[in-house]
Amino acid sequence: MKAFDDIYKLYSEVVKTKNKDTFHKPGQVREKYTEIITAMGIDCRMLKITIEKGDDVVTKLKSVSNVTAYIFPDDSVEFVVELLKKHTSSDFKKIRKGDFSQASAEELQWLIEGITKLLKGLGYPSYIVMQQKLIMEKHCNLKIHLAIDDIEEACEQIIEQANKYTELDFSLNNADQTCFLSFMASSIKGLSNYLATVYTTFSDIRSEEIYKLALKECKTLSREDIIRDLKKSEMISQDEELSKWFEQRNKIIGEHNFVKNKLKAYNIVNERINQRLEQIHIKVYGTPDVEESVMILKHPSRILLEAVMYAENLEDNYDSLLLARTKEQADFDAREASEFLAEFDAEYSKKIKERNINKEK
Repeated sequence: MKAFDDIYKLYSEVVKTKNKDTFHKPGQVREKYTEIITAMGIDCRMLKITIEKGDDVVTKLKSVSNVTAYIFPDDSVEFVVELLKKHTSSDFKKIRKGDFSQASAEELQWLIEGITKLLKGLGYPSYIVMQQKLIMEKHCNLKIHLAIDDIEEACEQIIEQANKYTELDFSLNNADQTCFLSFMASSIKGLSNYLATVYTTFSDIRSEEIYKLALKECKTLSREDIIRDLKKSEMISQDEELSKWFEQRNKIIGEHNFVKNKLKAYNIVNERINQRLEQIHIKVYGTPDVEESVMILKHPSRILLEAVMYAENLEDNYDSLLLARTKEQADFDAREASEFLAEFDAEYSKKIKERNINKEK
C-alpha cells in the first residue's frame, strides 16, 4: 500500500508548476482527487481504509473522518497519478461539473474501471465492489452514454455506405444509383418507424407489468417476501456472469428479422440465463423457483423480446394461425436448446473428470 505522500511525490515529478521555483500544494492535490471521486458518487471514506476478511465494513467506515489519509493499492498508483493529471482536461472538467452526457464515454469507462480496481485492491468484498461500480455507472448514465455512441457510430457507417454508392460504378448509371439510394432512405425511415413501434410496445408492457404487480403486492406481499425479493434482485444485478449472458441475448434480439432467423440462438442463451437465475433463487429461498416472485420485475431483455416479437409479427401481418405456429416453434426451439445444453454440460463434465484423472496419474 502507498500513502498520499507517495502519490504527491510522483505527481510533482511528472506535472511541473508554471513557476519552476514553486511546488504543488499537497492540500490542492488531495482536493483534486477528492473532487473527482465525489463527482462519481463514491463515498470518499471508502478509499481511506483497508478491509480484512471478517471486518464489519459499516463499523470500520464510521471510524473514518475528513482528516483520515487516503490509502492507495500498489497496482492503482499509476491510475491515480494519471487521474490527477487529467483533472484539468476538457472531459474531466465536465465530469467534475456532473455534465456526464458531454464527457467522453471512454474516459468515464476508464475512470469507473480504475476506481473499481482500487476498491478491490483495498480488500472490499466482491459484492460491495460490484455495488459501487453499479452506483457509478448509474450515476453518470454510462450504459446509456455508450449505447448512444453505438447508435451514432452505426448512423455514421450508413452515411459512409451511402456516399460510397455515389462513386463511379461502370455497371450502374445515374438513374440506377438514384433508385437504390432512394430505396436506402426509405428503408431507414422504415427502421425508424419499426423502432418507434418496439419502444412504444416496450413501454406499454412494462407499465402493465408494474400495474399488475402493484395490485398483487397489496393483497399478498409480506415483509419477508419483500426482503427476499430485494435480495434476489440485488444478487441478479451484481452477477457478472448473468450480465454477460444478458448482453449476448440483447445482441441476438437486435439482429434483423430476429423472430424468423435467431430464435433458436436466443433460446440457447436464454436457457443458460434461466439456469443461473434458478441457482440464485435457490440461494435466496432454499428451494427451486415454482412461481415468479411478486417484487421481481421482468428483466429488460425479456420485455424487449416481447416487444420485438410483437413488432415483427405486426410488420409481417401474421394471422392468428401463424402466431400460434410461431409460439409452437419457439417452444420446440426452447426444448431443443435445453437438450443441447444438457449434452454439452455432460460432455464438458466428462472432459473435466478425465483431465483431473490424468493430473492425478
